[in-house]
Amino acid sequence: MSYKNGVCYIGTWSYGFAEGNGKFNHKSGDTYEGRWYNSKAWGKGTYTSVTNGKYVGDWQNDVQEGHGSEKWPDGSSYVGTYRKAMKHGAGTYKWSNGSTYKGEWRMN
Repeated sequence: MSYKNGVCYIGTWSYGFAEGNGKFNHKSGDTYEGRWYNSKAWGKGTYTSVTNGKYVGDWQNDVQEGHGSEKWPDGSSYVGTYRKAMKHGAGTYKWSNGSTYKGEWRMN
């Protein structure tokens, strides 16, 4: 379904809500592809940003929640757990210069 504001959802629906597998194209060019529940990203999914890189992992209520990996355009990356869209729990961050931190995170 395409909207006048330039966004588009392609996927399954249930009672008027995005439900199951689908892809959402934002006006900016960013995309989310994966599981939906009650028109929110929920389950496994991939968010690709035109400017800020890519996140692959778990979602709940439209935010990163659970295990995932993120990679930014400068080559830095993070693999670990998220809570309320923040790095929280065990994880490994690698900077583009090769430096690495592996350990516990608390709300980023």
